[in-house]
Amino acid sequence: MGEGRKKLVRFREKLGYLLPRYDAMGIHYARSAFRPQATFELDRSTKQLIARLETELEAEILYTLDGSEPPSPSASPYTGPIRLSESATIKAVPFKDGQPLTEPETFEAVLHKARGAKVELHCTPYGTCYHTSGGYTLVDANFGGDKWGNTSGWAS
Repeated sequence: MGEGRKKLVRFREKLGYLLPRYDAMGIHYARSAFRPQATFELDRSTKQLIARLETELEAEILYTLDGSEPPSPSASPYTGPIRLSESATIKAVPFKDGQPLTEPETFEAVLHKARGAKVELHCTPYGTCYHTSGGYTLVDANFGGDKWGNTSGWAS
């Protein structure tokens, strides 16, 4: 593990102790590190979309696939990758000690027949300054967005 990674792990550990103290003292702080983020990957062999949810700081994530907001009767705790055979709206909320830490985040998991299709590029767009996965970037199940953190795989 690199030195920078070790420092980040230690920083996260410290925050685990510090933030409850801030809560007890009534000190407000940004909860953006608890905001769920989603990444999508296409399993080319099964044509299923694999959705992964994570938060920067440790928290339990409850999610739904039916568009309802957690906590709801259809909410499930996130324990690992979600395999989707069809498009779905994922709504996710981080929880700690039974309390929501942020507002729900909504992610559109779009699965259609173009996902993972073979793409043949006849030229390289924009030279080498944009780092992508070539033509596959056009059909890889990832979208850009207007929120920080939801543009994985896209050059900016």
